[in-house]
Amino acid sequence: MRTVFVVFCALLMLGCGKTTDFVPGKTQPAKPVVTPDFRANGRIQSVNAEARFVIVRFPLTHVAPVGSQLGIYRNSLKVGVAKVTGPEREGNTVADLISGQARTQDEAREE
Repeated sequence: MRTVFVVFCALLMLGCGKTTDFVPGKTQPAKPVVTPDFRANGRIQSVNAEARFVIVRFPLTHVAPVGSQLGIYRNSLKVGVAKVTGPEREGNTVADLISGQARTQDEAREE
């Protein structure tokens, strides 16, 4: 009985051995680092082409601050740049067009 117990314990210890995939001289690939993007994204609601300003609608929880630059994108292509000048009310804010153009429903991304 004692012999059976010793053999059982020996087999149990062999099965619990740790294996590694380490190969000397070969480096392990670096794990990717994922960081969230907290920049504001909104949509152009109105455009005044003569005065060169737009009204941008942002989510209420994340409005671009005054002074920040916005990239204006249409179909994933950058078509203009705007600078937030304010005022801001209920998620809508005013931005001056610095360069390019804008149309309603274009995407405005904080840069």
